[in-house]
Amino acid sequence: GIRDLVRSRGLGDVYKRQLYIDPDLQPGLYLQTEAYLMLGEQSTAPERQSQAYGLAVRSAQSLLQYYEGDPLGYLYLAKARIGEGNVDLAETSLTRVAAVEDSLPDSAAPVIQEVFRTRGEMYYNQGRFEEALSDLEHYVSLADEFDAPAVEMIVESARKLEEGATVRQWVAVLVDNDPNNPEYELMQAEVWVEMCAIYDNVTCELSLIHI
Repeated sequence: GIRDLVRSRGLGDVYKRQLYIDPDLQPGLYLQTEAYLMLGEQSTAPERQSQAYGLAVRSAQSLLQYYEGDPLGYLYLAKARIGEGNVDLAETSLTRVAAVEDSLPDSAAPVIQEVFRTRGEMYYNQGRFEEALSDLEHYVSLADEFDAPAVEMIVESARKLEEGATVRQWVAVLVDNDPNNPEYELMQAEVWVEMCAIYDNVTCELSLIHI
């Protein structure tokens, strides 16, 4: 993908050459924005990181100026805004895509998945657990591959909301996908221990036997 291309050739003029040939070239604008986002992620100095994300914002805005409504453009803009710490503006960009999910072509499926995951994680980090749970469950229903960190956020969001059935459901999914993970086994045991406060001792003991 774009990120691999940047890594293999370096940032040194890959995107500049494309934009020099044709400033309106969509792949070149994608590459430019991806390059700035990667610089922001990799930078350890706050000033350089802020500068890179600022450039990513402007690059994504240019992309949307040339290609109005481009869902990937809005996703890039949101990621740059998150990098800047402007989560309100990031949410606006992500919601622009989420709101028109059903009208986007099949080719936009990977972008839609990433939009819901990004917004769900953002909600989770903000402590907006009901919205996080909704977005992340929808993302997992769309995702082509199992995403354990996303499911872990679902479990924790459900815990915060005291939705026991949802917690048990998703902990079971984690265990099924990684049965030898001791953290997930412990998580499942904790779920059953919590249930012991609800059921009588006999039911509790029988449940614990099947962990």
